[in-house]
Amino acid sequence: MVFPYSEILNSGSAILALSYDRPIVVPNLGALPELRRLVGDAWVRGYEGDITPGILREALDWAYGTQRPPQAPLEPLDWSNIGGQTLDAYRAVLRNGANGATP
Repeated sequence: MVFPYSEILNSGSAILALSYDRPIVVPNLGALPELRRLVGDAWVRGYEGDITPGILREALDWAYGTQRPPQAPLEPLDWSNIGGQTLDAYRAVLRNGANGATP
């Protein structure tokens, strides 16, 4: 799947494509490089600037030529993991506030 965003912070569409075990091609904008770090280079290919025919050609070679597991590793984005991290962050803020520290 190719997502040729010119501006983006986060992409639910990209995550949805990964949840269907489809590799994605996205610009290196917003949180998309972090998504690449989370799920790996076999599933997310980033590019710089505007999308071009050359970028699409390289992306097709990558998509068909890269070995990847049958399922995208989306465990870091699982609700139970995200919920636990959010709870930990709130607890840290509360602890710092109780200690008189400023965030």
